[in-house]
Amino acid sequence: MKIREILIENMDHAKDNQAVPELKAALLARKSVLQHASEDQVYDIIDTLMTRIAKSHGISGQKLHDMWVDQYDEIPDTWIKENFADGKGPGRPGDSKRAGIPKGATMAQLKKIRSSKTASPRKKQLAHWQINMRQGHKK
Repeated sequence: MKIREILIENMDHAKDNQAVPELKAALLARKSVLQHASEDQVYDIIDTLMTRIAKSHGISGQKLHDMWVDQYDEIPDTWIKENFADGKGPGRPGDSKRAGIPKGATMAQLKKIRSSKTASPRKKQLAHWQINMRQGHKK
């Protein structure tokens, strides 16, 4: 049985470098879905795509992941967050109020919101942004 499995493995590794651009294209094709998905949904979508593409190239999902990291110096989840941002800056007037962050919230309140499991992703993002701004960070 093991001999048969070895024969199925991709022996032509010359085309392995095409797997990362194929994964990138698949992620870009699902940009709007990924922008509006929760973190768990994003992870599941990435995992499904990586598994499918890795199988089509005869490599493991871990090898595809490692190739992605080598090329982009970050994991696909982080790449998506940075490159698929919704374009809405956290500084939009009234955005914090709409998200439900109290006016003049203390650092402790903001940290509690940021780590809350029930807060919306946007509310967490705005709380995180406010903490950074108060601490003098750019992001």
